[in-house]
Amino acid sequence: PAHGLVCAFGLVGNALSFAVLHKYSRSSVATYLLKALAIMDNLFLTSAVVVQTCWAMLLHFGHADEERLQHIHYFMQKYIWPLVHMIQMGTVWMLVLVACNRYIAVCLPLKAGRLCTKSKVQVQIIVLAVTIFIYNVPRFFEYDYHQVNVTNPDNITETTLVNYGLTSKHVYNILYENVTYWLFVFLLPLAVLVFFNVHLVRELKKAQQYRRVLKTSGRSVEENNITLVMIIIIVVFIVCQTPASINQILFYVVDEHTKMT
Repeated sequence: PAHGLVCAFGLVGNALSFAVLHKYSRSSVATYLLKALAIMDNLFLTSAVVVQTCWAMLLHFGHADEERLQHIHYFMQKYIWPLVHMIQMGTVWMLVLVACNRYIAVCLPLKAGRLCTKSKVQVQIIVLAVTIFIYNVPRFFEYDYHQVNVTNPDNITETTLVNYGLTSKHVYNILYENVTYWLFVFLLPLAVLVFFNVHLVRELKKAQQYRRVLKTSGRSVEENNITLVMIIIIVVFIVCQTPASINQILFYVVDEHTKMT
């Protein structure tokens, strides 16, 4: 229930943010990117609700039909989880894209008119989506179950399903599931976001100092508010993504018996 409640709260918050940004500031590239980020966040939250919450409900109410649950679980592993990973990675790098454009607009204003246009941002989003899809293609081949006859300690032959997919390979789990995950979903985005965050905070402080001395237009105040929102989003990302990345490593380091207990 708590998981579903948090997701519902996030869905409503992102929807309200999108509505406000769309109503009061449609022309700004920054708000266009923030709206795109809100959509990606809602896609991720929706996938989390569908996959985790619905699966928990199936386990709770449908535990009697274990065979059907097993088939559903295998289907989710093979086809649904790769999509969830794509969306998760998309939210991370969409945030990086927003921060990059915000950095150019605030710290490199002379280049912003040439680099931060809506058409170029749309191309960047498309390139980002294609790159993320290609990177996550191996996830569709992680699980491939086959029926195998196994003899148990009592010399009784039983038929069981064995995974021959990529996750059965130790090297794949180390390199792809952990090393590249930490590099491309956590460490590299984190390093880039920290870099942008430091410079945005510095520029925001300068802007606040100028506002004390000079009268600023409503446009300047709006730009500063967008920068402040961007800083808050980056901080939230760091706080929320760090435990998820640690959990990713623990999932492959901890043995199955410890997971069950």
